[in-house]
Amino acid sequence: MADVEVRNISKAFDSVEAVKNLSFHVRTGEFLSLLGPSGCGKTTTLRIIAGLEQQDRGEVLIDGKEISNIPVHKRDIGFVFQNYALFPHMTVKENIEFGLKMKGVSKNSFDRKVIDILALVGLEGYEDRMPRQLSGGEQQRVALCRTLVLNPRVLLLDEPLSNLDAKLRKRMRIELKNIQREIKVTAVYVTHDQEEALSMSDRIVVTNRGEAVQIGTPYDIYEKPVSRFVADFMGQVNLYQGKIVEKTGSEITISSNQTPDVKSLLTSEVDRRDYKEGVEVLFLIRKEGIKVLHKEVKERADADSFVAEVQAVAYLGSHSEYICTFQAKKGQIIFRSPATSEDSELPGRGDKVRLGWKLSDVVLVGKVK
Repeated sequence: MADVEVRNISKAFDSVEAVKNLSFHVRTGEFLSLLGPSGCGKTTTLRIIAGLEQQDRGEVLIDGKEISNIPVHKRDIGFVFQNYALFPHMTVKENIEFGLKMKGVSKNSFDRKVIDILALVGLEGYEDRMPRQLSGGEQQRVALCRTLVLNPRVLLLDEPLSNLDAKLRKRMRIELKNIQREIKVTAVYVTHDQEEALSMSDRIVVTNRGEAVQIGTPYDIYEKPVSRFVADFMGQVNLYQGKIVEKTGSEITISSNQTPDVKSLLTSEVDRRDYKEGVEVLFLIRKEGIKVLHKEVKERADADSFVAEVQAVAYLGSHSEYICTFQAKKGQIIFRSPATSEDSELPGRGDKVRLGWKLSDVVLVGKVK
């Protein structure tokens, strides 16, 4: 395993700056994901770490040693590409042995290494198959084997699951994470899939237009977004702008032309100091925290509830997703409700519903700049 540090790297292609002053640190044995929309510099960053691209500025260090001038084949880094890049005319065994041959490993150890690595990914007995005889998931695992058999200190993965169907992709997330833990390799993973990054990563670097906009654990990225971009990109769709009109201790009231006046809690000393009356803020209401209140409930000090009208309903199997509007307000609110067998309990288009949520489900994203 190795420690990886990217310091202030930048890379431009003609007039387009793909990576801008990007910095992050991957701890030894960590699974870190670079997450962001297409074209935000994730793959370019990975290729710079691998030595397949040369940065214009900045440094890449492994275990504190600057490696920018070290050739690709001497960096002890494994790279799993999005398209797998298997040789179609070679068997599984030959594909896996290829890197060993290039590295000058003794042929006497080939068979044992191939058998061991195939067993690790559950492909025992596949040695003589051709790539065309494998499913997409099996090809992906062979590509992983070809990299892991070289015992790299750092494993780079460029959207390796994007070509798989949804069900297989979810299963491979678990397998890939388990393999990374078992072999104890430092991994940097590129994806534009929020669920993939949240489910696999120890930490996430959210990137946009070549820059890191937030670095943190999956919990921090999802629960505590620091900008409009992060909140929106992570699926926090109930995002609004308003002004703090009242502050009482740790509780604030926010007025917005998109929602009724809502309350929120200030949970830290910094928030209690910085968020004052008159401050313009971005805030979100977590859609998973919103509940339909079918019966009258007593007012609670730690909760808000409002009436909204259902505009659209999407049935998604295990749950339904609702788009509602607040009366006399411009904003929409989206929430999910578990699907039940009693259709009469489920609101439909045009119905009025009372929605409730805890004050802790109203999250301050930041001040409006």
